[in-house]
Amino acid sequence: MIDTVIGKNITRMRQIRYLTVENLANLLDSTSQEIQHYEAGKKPMLPALLKQCSELFGCSIQDFFYDSEKPFEEAEGIRIEDYKLQYMIKDFLSISDSPAMQEQIKNVVNVMVKTHLQQHAGV
Repeated sequence: MIDTVIGKNITRMRQIRYLTVENLANLLDSTSQEIQHYEAGKKPMLPALLKQCSELFGCSIQDFFYDSEKPFEEAEGIRIEDYKLQYMIKDFLSISDSPAMQEQIKNVVNVMVKTHLQQHAGV
């Protein structure tokens, strides 16, 4: 059961980052077939490989054990339904070594949201 949960989360995190099975296999010095077995839950993932995946995806090892399609239910009090957006927010929050970069990204997002709202205000 837990191997299936881990595999599902590996698949989701890989797809969110637009990686193919082959890309992930190369990054982990593994084979495509082995990655497919992990993702299908047919083979337990070794702890060292799980640690590599957490570093690659910028998440904690615990994130792989979370059994849900929506691993982050709330971000700063706002319910988020789109799990890709949830991962984007988590990735953004992980940019702790560069507050200036976080501020630049916030400014760009604010301009995009304002532009979108202005364009759709009369719709």
